[in-house]
Amino acid sequence: MTCVFLCVADRCRMAVSGCWIVLLRLTYLAVSSVFAFMQLLPMSEVDKEIEILTLCHQLAVLQ
Repeated sequence: MTCVFLCVADRCRMAVSGCWIVLLRLTYLAVSSVFAFMQLLPMSEVDKEIEILTLCHQLAVLQ
């Protein structure tokens, strides 16, 4: 009976640690997305045009 209880306790502990890992990853993704968006806000029109031209060139090279 003790062995079964320990196995269940270990599984619960691993499940809780897995939840923390997922929560940490989601937090990282959310924060990095916010910073990526904030980086785009102060771009001038010339910067935006240059980025569009660069992306079009990359697309043409890949095709």
